[in-house]
Amino acid sequence: MNYSKFKEILNKFSKKEISDYLGDKIYDAIIEWSDSEDAYTKSSLIDLLVNINGYGLFRDKSFRMRFFKSVPIDFLKKALNSNLDNHEKLASKASKISFEDNQFYRLMFSEFFKCPEYTFTDYIQENMLEEITHSPTKFYELLDYQYLIKQQAIYELTKETPLGRKILIHMPTGTGKTKTAMHILTHYFNFVDEKAFVVWVAHTKELLGQAFETFSSVWSHLGLRNISVEKSWGQGEHSIDSGMIFTTIQSLQTMKKSNPELYKTLSQKITLMVYDECHKIGAKETSKVVADFSKTTNDSKKHFIGLTATPGRTTVDSLENRIFNEFFDRKIEIDIHLVDRISMGKNQAINNKQLLDIIPYFQSRKILSKLIKEELKYEVPDDLIEEIRKEARNKNEMFSDSLIEKIARNKARNTVILEKLKQLNAENKPTIVFACSVDHAKMLSAFLNIENISNSLVYGDMLPSIREKAISDFKDKKNNVNIIINYDILTTGFDSTNIECVFITRPTKSVILYSQMIGRGLRGPQMGGGESCLLIDVIDNLVAFDENEAFIHFDSYWR
Repeated sequence: MNYSKFKEILNKFSKKEISDYLGDKIYDAIIEWSDSEDAYTKSSLIDLLVNINGYGLFRDKSFRMRFFKSVPIDFLKKALNSNLDNHEKLASKASKISFEDNQFYRLMFSEFFKCPEYTFTDYIQENMLEEITHSPTKFYELLDYQYLIKQQAIYELTKETPLGRKILIHMPTGTGKTKTAMHILTHYFNFVDEKAFVVWVAHTKELLGQAFETFSSVWSHLGLRNISVEKSWGQGEHSIDSGMIFTTIQSLQTMKKSNPELYKTLSQKITLMVYDECHKIGAKETSKVVADFSKTTNDSKKHFIGLTATPGRTTVDSLENRIFNEFFDRKIEIDIHLVDRISMGKNQAINNKQLLDIIPYFQSRKILSKLIKEELKYEVPDDLIEEIRKEARNKNEMFSDSLIEKIARNKARNTVILEKLKQLNAENKPTIVFACSVDHAKMLSAFLNIENISNSLVYGDMLPSIREKAISDFKDKKNNVNIIINYDILTTGFDSTNIECVFITRPTKSVILYSQMIGRGLRGPQMGGGESCLLIDVIDNLVAFDENEAFIHFDSYWR
């Protein structure tokens, strides 16, 4: 993306103004890092500001006013179609124009910034309604354990019962739950109900995008006809009567309030809802949507499939877990004994020494990678250890924001993190970093930029086009990017087979969140990944897990 003209205008700002737009937390952190306010030139601060925020700075009205006061008046007059010769008034008028896809900003990006490829939207506007064609070309079927999951699910969906079935499919991260689910749906459309109407629900655009691509691949090879599919993670009107809709749970919640008639119509005509990462269905508003979309009436029978990738054994017996499990009529998991009887034959399977844990079993088959655990140590202050242990004992699912900020600002901690990242980059090892917070992600990215180490930064409140480029740069190894730093975005729905290191700097008490983070590095050779993946965990997170006696849940990944 071209930032040369953007930086040229920013260079007209004072150094104080640039530091203000960086934000106190980021600026203070980099000054503390260098122990000198004179260590950074205005130009270097501009580079940091642009690397972190890019054109997203235009979302701030005060920034727009200051920026347009430095833009040549002739361009403002042209862009605003105005004859005014008062620069201040023109800048004020321009600053009131919201930063979105409109004539003013289209002209600015195409003519002033020389960046015509820039896009404003967080979803693909064109071709939201597509027809996927079937292909006579055959391709390899599911692996043995995936096929068994599929057959059990199809059996449940075809049972003669007055009520719809609620099925939970539980497969560890990296074993192909999305692909398995798409084979189930393809069979469902082909042989159970050719006029079926399926809604696939997830929490993020990234999850939906990957699910859509997987379904497209499976259907193009195994579908018996053309099928209508609607990508509604933008603002679709749900114009199809059969086929499949991919949408977020947030979109359905919004529709329930803003367009209750459409919501009612959609919930009545569906025949099957599939919910990815379904451990989240316990949330109050989410559970209401799930109830509406899975309620069988006299006119129709609705099915529900929940997908979860929480790996290994059940961690604790809790009321929340019991309510979650009681929602489902049937839980389908991978049966190693049955898989061995198919792949080896009955007699050989009986005499085979069984692996009691599913994770080493799949590692031995090169479906999952083996995690190589490394603890990153620093001198943790006694008062911080005590605070971590105290919060680890309470019932809150997450650590408090104040504790996370204290951990994220610890200079000794950030020093060992940065040194390790420099080493990983020198070793050319693709690494995904889970930061403590958005500010911590920005700090780590800034620190690396100061060291002239290319990296991608991803967080929720950033412009979609910049986020997509950051992810693409890492996946495709563009611009020498070996490191991608994120907060709360890439825990799910991010499958990059080049990942060789998962770096967890974020302390957590949640086994589910922890499993999602390590899951980014679990794809083995049969799933397009590597034999092994390095897992780096900062020691204070291990203190928290030991206190909860939950860390042993993951022993089987690296035992």
